[in-house]
Amino acid sequence: MARKVGQPVSPHNRQPITDNDFRGRGFQPRFMTQTFDNIVTHPKKSSELTLTDFHVTMNHMKPYEYLEHTADMGLQVTGDTLSGLFANAAQGLFETIAVVDTIDETEAVHIHLTAESVEELFVAWLDELIFRHETEELFFKRADILRCSQTEVAADVYGEPANFDKHEVYTEIKSVTYHQLQVVQKPNGSWFAQVIFDL
Repeated sequence: MARKVGQPVSPHNRQPITDNDFRGRGFQPRFMTQTFDNIVTHPKKSSELTLTDFHVTMNHMKPYEYLEHTADMGLQVTGDTLSGLFANAAQGLFETIAVVDTIDETEAVHIHLTAESVEELFVAWLDELIFRHETEELFFKRADILRCSQTEVAADVYGEPANFDKHEVYTEIKSVTYHQLQVVQKPNGSWFAQVIFDL
């Protein structure tokens, strides 16, 4: 059964994973930047890193780009189709949270959402991915969009349980905001979206 946006979910009071949670599990954050071919340790100390350092090479990875936004961060996404837009947005989110090359596809989560508008659906989609990541303690690698319209999305999302000895973690995202939100179809039929995350 699809979950309609605004419908209560239990439990839906998020308790975001913090750096203290990471360290409590024996994890020490390692600040990384991503290149086309490999993952390299950032030369700066963690206390010296900025969001510019964090995403400096990530912006080369189309079809999504990272935006700085005060203390938060944003994502601009493109897709040839609406399904492609949702898949690319999910991929951008996954790669914001962790190094996806360290994640295997050992588990699948099915997601089915409905909403009154494409903007609400887009926010609900990303918000649900964050919710499942936090509550089920999974790191996701890939989303397979099964069907998608402007008011409904169904997808299977693949990843594996959190293992802080294995997974390289960038950051945690608290929520998706409506600030400066855009989800628009271009004259050529392709799609563009912009979204700001609360870190």
